[in-house]
Amino acid sequence: MKDFNTREWLLDLASFIVATIIVGAGILCSIYYLASVPTIGSVLIGLLGMIILYPAFKTWQDRIKGLF
Repeated sequence: MKDFNTREWLLDLASFIVATIIVGAGILCSIYYLASVPTIGSVLIGLLGMIILYPAFKTWQDRIKGLF
């Protein structure tokens, strides 16, 4: 039986929380872009949101391709 490693568990939890906050920031940027009047600032914020969310989109795209 594998020993429970508290340090590794806490590191996994902390990295999960940080990743969730980063993805949440990307979602908020994208929502701001979609809900606001198109200006240079809102477009740049929308692009920032897409840059933040791109790794998640790419991961899911690869998983979906793997199904077929």
